[in-house]
Amino acid sequence: MKHLMRISGRFLAKSFLVMVALSLVLLAVVQIILLIAINALNTGKAHDFIQQQLTAALVDSGYNATFDHLFYDPVRGFTLYHFAISDKDGQMATVDRFSINIAYSKIFLRRLDVVASAGEIKLVRLPASEEKGAVKTDKEPLQSFSLPNIYFKHFKISHFNIAHLDIDPAISGTALSFSPHLRADISLDPQVAADISLSPHAAQKIGQIAFPERLEIQARFDPSALSFSLDHLSVASPDFTVSGKGTGYLTANGNINLDVKAVYPDLRQLTAENFQSADLSVVVDGTYAHPAMHIQGTVIPDALKQKGLADIQISATASDLADDLKGNIAIETSYLEKTMNLGAVFHYNAPVLTIESLTGKAPLIDMSGSGVVSTVDSIFDGKLMVTASDLSYYKDLLSMDIAGTVKADVVLSPLNALQSVAIKASAGHIKIDTIQVGKADIEAQIKNVEYPWPNIANIQIENLDLSPDISLAQAQLVMKELGNESYQLSLNGQGFIPSAVAFKGSADISDFTKEFPTIRHIDLKTTLGKSSVVLSGGVDPQAVDLHLITKNFRGADLPTAPSPALSTLLVNGDIDVTGASSSPVTKAHVTISGLKTGAYKDLHIAADVNNHSDKVMVAVGGSGSGIKVLKANSEFPLTFSLWPFAFYLNMDAPLSGDVLADIDMGAISALFIPPTQEFSANLKANGSIGGKIGEPSIKGTLALRNGQFTDDQNGIALRSIAVNSSFTNDSVTFDSITATDGEKGLIKGSGHVGFAEDAKTDLSLSMKDFHLPKSNLADGMVDATISVANTGENYAVNGAVDIAHMNIIVPETFQSKIPELNIVDRRKDAEAISPLQTVMLSLKVNAPNQIFVRGWGLDAEFGGELDISGDAASPQFNGTFSSKRGRYEEFGKRFTLERANLRFQGEMPPSPYLDIIATIPADDVTASIILAGPVTLPAITFSSTPALPQDEVLSRLLFGRDTAKITPFQAIQLAQTLARFSGKGGGSSINPLGLLRSVTGLDDISIDTDANGETNVGVGKYLTDKVYLEFEKGKAPGSGAANIQIEVTPSVNIQSEIGQDAQTGGGVFWKHDY
Repeated sequence: MKHLMRISGRFLAKSFLVMVALSLVLLAVVQIILLIAINALNTGKAHDFIQQQLTAALVDSGYNATFDHLFYDPVRGFTLYHFAISDKDGQMATVDRFSINIAYSKIFLRRLDVVASAGEIKLVRLPASEEKGAVKTDKEPLQSFSLPNIYFKHFKISHFNIAHLDIDPAISGTALSFSPHLRADISLDPQVAADISLSPHAAQKIGQIAFPERLEIQARFDPSALSFSLDHLSVASPDFTVSGKGTGYLTANGNINLDVKAVYPDLRQLTAENFQSADLSVVVDGTYAHPAMHIQGTVIPDALKQKGLADIQISATASDLADDLKGNIAIETSYLEKTMNLGAVFHYNAPVLTIESLTGKAPLIDMSGSGVVSTVDSIFDGKLMVTASDLSYYKDLLSMDIAGTVKADVVLSPLNALQSVAIKASAGHIKIDTIQVGKADIEAQIKNVEYPWPNIANIQIENLDLSPDISLAQAQLVMKELGNESYQLSLNGQGFIPSAVAFKGSADISDFTKEFPTIRHIDLKTTLGKSSVVLSGGVDPQAVDLHLITKNFRGADLPTAPSPALSTLLVNGDIDVTGASSSPVTKAHVTISGLKTGAYKDLHIAADVNNHSDKVMVAVGGSGSGIKVLKANSEFPLTFSLWPFAFYLNMDAPLSGDVLADIDMGAISALFIPPTQEFSANLKANGSIGGKIGEPSIKGTLALRNGQFTDDQNGIALRSIAVNSSFTNDSVTFDSITATDGEKGLIKGSGHVGFAEDAKTDLSLSMKDFHLPKSNLADGMVDATISVANTGENYAVNGAVDIAHMNIIVPETFQSKIPELNIVDRRKDAEAISPLQTVMLSLKVNAPNQIFVRGWGLDAEFGGELDISGDAASPQFNGTFSSKRGRYEEFGKRFTLERANLRFQGEMPPSPYLDIIATIPADDVTASIILAGPVTLPAITFSSTPALPQDEVLSRLLFGRDTAKITPFQAIQLAQTLARFSGKGGGSSINPLGLLRSVTGLDDISIDTDANGETNVGVGKYLTDKVYLEFEKGKAPGSGAANIQIEVTPSVNIQSEIGQDAQTGGGVFWKHDY
């Protein structure tokens, strides 16, 4: 028995080994046969034979397929190269490589298991649709059947990878690219069961919506019972999900039940935060012969809910989907608790879809319509009417300031197998944010909506306000078809922008569908105020002939408010653009005259521009009084084409040109200086322009000769001004600067001023014995040394100014009312930075003595120091000049100066300020007169010790003695004083002492009268800047005396006095100002 079992075991083992060996031999033979067959098929005749058989097999389908060659090896399997499929209209799809590898080891198990891959697949277009007018035949009812008894009972695609699947925009509307991965498992025993999954791996989104990342289907089908079961349907995307399941029978009375749900959980990014989410449920039920569909959905608002919009409910039903489809759609919500709905009732009887009614109703809005559309040609025949009685109700919902009424009637109809539309609409009191329209009427007819230019259109608008400065009282556009896709446009209107504007014109336009249309017979006139511009000519892709002309165009008619200097200008111009559209020739000649420039009124500017052969030449010239020569020329390359459009300015291209000027500045000075100043000189400039367009360079020389400048208001008088300089892009070098004061004073200077970021500035100026200022209020003699250097982005002005002598006259008037202030809003000024703000000042003014302040009874000498800082646009003056000696005379009396200061605090004006207190015994009190305020507009007040009202103090000062006993000289002084304090003058009265000082050259002359009527006369004179000599003489014998003062230091003085009777006195005096 054991022996028998051993024999049986050996037999079975040998048999198994033999079967395995035979299988391996069989597989090897199959592989060899496949290799031989495939190689044979790639030969010329065999390849042609296969191509013929493939063509013959597809001949009835209307398609044709071609391939390059077929390859096989045991490892990679079958590979087909360069496969293409096409129809009578051309190529539809191409595959550069397709490989399929079969798992032969599973063939014996009746399983076909394959792995496939493809390189690049391009879908160019879809097959042509069925011919229009074709009617589908009634479908035959399905009959149960059994699956064919084939060898394979199980099919599996382990994976099918496509490296690149590109879909042409002709199919999808936009180019799409995928790298899909497909997996499928299908069994055929005894039912059909399928498990399929697809990962598209899309390279882009559909707008802002991501493609699904994975699609899965699990389903079963029983052919004997004609039943199906959708066990699982899933579409997963980062943005949305779709799921579904269902069962059914594909028999005439078999029930169907399919349920599909879609959810978009976050709509906020897609809808700019307006909506939060959306969900949709689709149920298909009924029988296979008469299925029905039910749709329910909800869109939940987000930001719009806060504005009053409720959830949007969507519902739709359709019965008898297979044959006589009928249904309705309803969308409902509410806004501000008022219902809004849109609904449609439809009926589909192939091939016609009838919309029996389309209705919409919302607060203050009504819509209605009906019509039919053929699914064969998609042409609609029907009408739509919309009425809105008050759009302002929806301004919060739309987040815009909107208002007005709208009524529109739209009629769609077939016209020569094309979709045509006629529109008639009107609107009134329309407002959209800042744009307002009083009334608008629109009528238009479009023969073919695929070519949406109307064959007839008439648009009329009244009271259109585009902005506070731009409005149209009336405008009309008329469009009429001339034939062959050519149209005539007419346009007219009038309004304000902000000056009065009117326009009227017409043109013929054709070739709208082309990239560059043709425009002919242009005739457009635009009138602004009393000025006009006329455009005429035409342009097409081959040639251009345009002309723009204006004559005596006034500056006052410019759309923007011109400056006073431009309001009276007149512009004449001709601009012609002619030649080929690819290389037009441009010629322009423009003249400008009538500039309002104060006293200068005859400035003329002419400019000529020529552009041809990729080169621009510009010539600008000026003429007028004082302008002997003023011209500039420049030349640079420019590429300009209207079609194809090109405008290219090579920034590295060379630039060339020159500037020449010879001008009498006296004749044109009114252009750049105020009327209170005068300037004259001869200016000559010679420069050249070079470098590149992106980095231009200019250099030349500038000379000024025989110059004179006078500013009476500020007491400045410069004579014999001469400047020799050279300039470049970023610097000016002053070889010499000289000027005199017309006397012995001299200004000299030289140096370099740089404008570039790292450029150096080094400029020096000196002033010697210069008569400055020179006016009725101030008259002096100064020396100065000033330097200018750059410090980063600013310029530093440093130096010292020594005042040798200065006379300041206080006006003989007092402040009778508060002056009107010139209020400056520095926040507005800050927006426009003056170049002077970059010039920083640091100047020291030294005046140890001989600063004489006279007027209004004051006759005093001051000395001190002054610092000037800040920037040149608003310099700051800080310092104090204190009195050295002096007196105050009023009411016929001499007052003792208790304090006398001239203070500088901040800007000038209002600096300097007077700070003077003078006292005198008056009856039983000590009276004080206080002189304070700006030196140009001082104020006077009265006080006393002990304190009395001002009228009591003034009474004691005026009538300390009987008026019958005053002298005639006192009577004159009293009359002048009363006139001054009454605000009636004194400033223009004769000052005999001032006149006498001016004639004799003395620094001080005084006449005093005591209580007894005795008169004393005194005179004083500076022998040097530190030695002062004074003489006094009265009527009494021996009353004469001489006094000499020597300043050792600013605080120490030596005084010596010699009387007429040879009596002498002297002393050393120390003084400190608090």
